[in-house]
Amino acid sequence: ITTIFFDKTGTLTLGAPKLTSVTVLDTTRTELEMLSLAAALEFHSIHPLARAITTAAKERNFTPAPAEEVTEVLGKGISGRIEGRLISIKQAPTVHHKEGGISLLLSERGTEIAVFHFDDVLKDNAKKLITGLTDAGYKVAVLTGDRKEHAETIFAGLALKICADCTPEEKYRLVDEAKRNGEKVAMVGDGLNDAPALARADIGIVFSGTENSASIDAAGVAILGHDVMLIRELFTLSKRSVRIANQSVYTGIGLSTIGMTFAAFGFIVPVEGAVIQESIDVAVIVNALRSAFAPRV
Repeated sequence: ITTIFFDKTGTLTLGAPKLTSVTVLDTTRTELEMLSLAAALEFHSIHPLARAITTAAKERNFTPAPAEEVTEVLGKGISGRIEGRLISIKQAPTVHHKEGGISLLLSERGTEIAVFHFDDVLKDNAKKLITGLTDAGYKVAVLTGDRKEHAETIFAGLALKICADCTPEEKYRLVDEAKRNGEKVAMVGDGLNDAPALARADIGIVFSGTENSASIDAAGVAILGHDVMLIRELFTLSKRSVRIANQSVYTGIGLSTIGMTFAAFGFIVPVEGAVIQESIDVAVIVNALRSAFAPRV
């Protein structure tokens, strides 16, 4: 691998953003009403921001009205009818964003009525992981559907490329473009919208969960857990395994060739040759087994 693309939300960040505030744009309505409309729609989504809204609604001990005709376009937003009204939620334009945060815009029939503000933070060791990978010579980039300003705030000081406002199609295109330029690409993600890019990459790596079966199916590796340093461990162990495999292959071929040469000139009788060959096989198998007992890194 020469290039590593990371999804942001849920992969490098905790993936559990918290609703911090609601800006009501329609002064005839209340914050609670805006939250109720948003929660009714987001109940049908598995996006981390959707969970943040429904969690906030539960904390206030109310049940939203049911939403009908709900349609979600990955990376673009969700819409539906609530009590006959057409309601939609999408990423808020820059004018509505707060410094360093994530914001979603709630609209009714195209009229902006509220903005929801969220905060998300990097996972422990995320900066250490990225720094280690870049120091090791990998090209690292982050693919995110968030604004570039927000991503730059989170990843400030890190030597990586940020590709913001990415739809699932855009993530796929960037992975495909890197491959066509001769790069060997790894894609690391955890969500449904990462599935196309995971499938297109030379190796797709996904953090396992209960709501991302499509991503797991698309990936080549599923990491059990959410510790980002497991990615570094995966890279280290995979290289070690290949190195041990090559040692076993070439050592086995080399010793067998030497043995056959001696046998061809009559220095080894058939029974001795059989014993020696079996000894060589056992030796390379034992050497290969070292990869199964690799220490955690």
